[in-house]
Amino acid sequence: MFKTKLKTTLASLCAASLFLTSAYACAVQTRGGVTCDQWLADSKANAWEISADHFWLLGYLSGLAVGMEKDFLKGNSNDAIYSWMDNYCVAHPIKSVGDAANVLAREWRIDSNGDKADKAVDTK
Repeated sequence: MFKTKLKTTLASLCAASLFLTSAYACAVQTRGGVTCDQWLADSKANAWEISADHFWLLGYLSGLAVGMEKDFLKGNSNDAIYSWMDNYCVAHPIKSVGDAANVLAREWRIDSNGDKADKAVDTK
């Protein structure tokens, strides 16, 4: 149990440190996330597929928040996260949900003044 928690913590810290150094270049592969195309298709599928995608995304974002020591999820509902992801995926169908989550984390992070960053979807 301890080893599993340690591995999870180390993976989160590694992902967050890479995220902080570069938003787009990542030397670590994320596992389990789907493409934006699949995210959108699953949202029209059965509840199991939707839940699996949602659980993966929430876990990934939670790991980033812990690793970054920035609670960018605070004050945002899960539905707001899913809605943001839907909008991003419509605009970026070939991106991965992991890449999209990195953009969300960057946009929603709390800056040094405690103010939320702009939540607008980056269409670049």
